[in-house]
Amino acid sequence: MSSVLLLVISFERHYTVGGEDVSCKTDRAHRAMAGLSWGGHQTFQITLTHLDQFAHIGAFSGAILMAPGQNITDVYGGVFSDADKFNKQVHTLFLGQGTEEGMGCDRMSQSLKEAGINHVYYASRYTS
Repeated sequence: MSSVLLLVISFERHYTVGGEDVSCKTDRAHRAMAGLSWGGHQTFQITLTHLDQFAHIGAFSGAILMAPGQNITDVYGGVFSDADKFNKQVHTLFLGQGTEEGMGCDRMSQSLKEAGINHVYYASRYTS
């Protein structure tokens, strides 16, 4: 069993959402991970290599670190090389950043668009 799966199982056993009387769906289709800054980087590193565990992925001002000219189909183990497969697996892919950040979300969004990957990109104007 992978360390990511062990972490997910542990989290779901120890934390409730909204109190004891509210059930939390623990299947892949209802599981999300998102992060801010370096947490966004870690979110992509974890979720994009464990799509069997996550259907919703987000990076807020994430340190995406996609090099200029790098092919989107080569990053994250080639997870974006089959757009149809990815789009069926991932229900939400969100990237957001301030326009003054330069963290690479804008370049990645353009590459995802060109590759046919469904995603949402939001740029907060004049912010970092």
